Amino acid sequence: MAWNVAIGVVVIIFVVAIVVARSGGSANGGGGPPRAANPDTGEPGDHWHTYLGVNICGQWLPPVPAFEQPVGSPAGTQAAGIHSHGDGLIHTHPYVESEEGTNATVGKYAHYGGWSVSSDSIDAWAAPKGAPNQKSWSNGDTCTFGPYKGKKGQIVWAVDNKPRAGNPSDYQQQDGTTVAIGFLPKDTKLDFPPDACNAFANISDQQTAAVVSKDSPCREQVATTTTQVPASTEPPSTTLAP
Repeated sequence: MAWNVAIGVVVIIFVVAIVVARSGGSANGGGGPPRAANPDTGEPGDHWHTYLGVNICGQWLPPVPAFEQPVGSPAGTQAAGIHSHGDGLIHTHPYVESEEGTNATVGKYAHYGGWSVSSDSIDAWAAPKGAPNQKSWSNGDTCTFGPYKGKKGQIVWAVDNKPRAGNPSDYQQQDGTTVAIGFLPKDTKLDFPPDACNAFANISDQQTAAVVSKDSPCREQVATTTTQVPASTEPPSTTLAP
């Protein structure tokens, strides 16, 4: 009996090792895409883009400032594989396992950028124009400016214009999606970020427009933009997710 149990344990360990190897991670790693490049096999890593917009009491915040290393980290710190170019997009091309797969979250990006968000509060990187001295907002706080002045707000969020529940910090980024986070009165519609489609169409680190997800409101706009080109010029290539 003991021998049979030992054989069974070995088989289970072997199966787990195969699954982990195929997923490109370890048993406690993120696993799956977006993946870092593999120097042993020469396999390139994934390079994803997700737009992030934050609306406080009806005003959109400016984009997260550009950073290549975690904000506040000492010189020589490992470069951040989830970072900002200051264009509103989350640029994700993992360098280490802790940035891959399920680890590639909005929360990881916020942590690297020196701010935070949860289901009941946001401590943002910038303040809205209407309240230039206030970066932190929690459920139940009152809007002191704008169209919702005097009304209590709460954290709401959406992906590709579809409302989501839970903690936006836990959202695993997907290539070409648009994440909107708002602090707004209850039952107030969170609009689609007005600069998202332009950011995807004019991406700074590749020659063609970025991928947009199949559910993105930008999909039709980007496709239309690429067809409305003078006949004398070569139309730019736009990649759309299947």
